[in-house]
Amino acid sequence: GHSIVVYPNPVKGGLVRIHLGFEVSAGRIEITMFTTAFRIVKHVKVLQVFTSSSDYPMDLTDDWGSELSNGVYYIVVTTPTLKVTTKLLILR
Repeated sequence: GHSIVVYPNPVKGGLVRIHLGFEVSAGRIEITMFTTAFRIVKHVKVLQVFTSSSDYPMDLTDDWGSELSNGVYYIVVTTPTLKVTTKLLILR
């Protein structure tokens, strides 16, 4: 299956790691974070190869450098052939 896991979840601060259970070529993956109101707060083009054991570390700031507020966020991982969504809870 094409799964992603974000951990730790819930997260209190620092970094989260996004684990993909599938392989993707370098430069062919994007990670987008949305609020529950579907406002984009973070968008990252990942320039690395993902194997089924890769993790991508991501900090808890938005695209403008501000810390993300407490709450639920949707994380969408997009590759050339699929889109996978999961939830992240921030509890500082």
